[in-house]
Amino acid sequence: MAENKEEMLVCPQCEEDASDTEIAMHSGVSLRAGGTGFVHLAWGKNRETGLRVQLSPDEIRHHAFRLIEGATVAETDAAIFRFGISMGMKVPDVGQMLKAVRAQRDESREP
Repeated sequence: MAENKEEMLVCPQCEEDASDTEIAMHSGVSLRAGGTGFVHLAWGKNRETGLRVQLSPDEIRHHAFRLIEGATVAETDAAIFRFGISMGMKVPDVGQMLKAVRAQRDESREP
């Protein structure tokens, strides 16, 4: 990934498609890097405050997996919270239960 915004080549299509609600993505091939693939991402209309990155396909897959994992964990935590409340538990007690579930989840996660 480029060290800063000035070093990265700007993807004109990403700049055009960038919005504050959607992540624009466009793939490319680097001639300077021997024909390796990359993906440009742009999120946010304002180039100074928005996100602009160029990642390898492996980096994209890694981050995509982490995003999906985070969404799944958030949904599971919300379901556990609602279940605890429906069973008559108080919010602080449900919070402690969630803390314990998260600790168990972290312990069982592969490095």
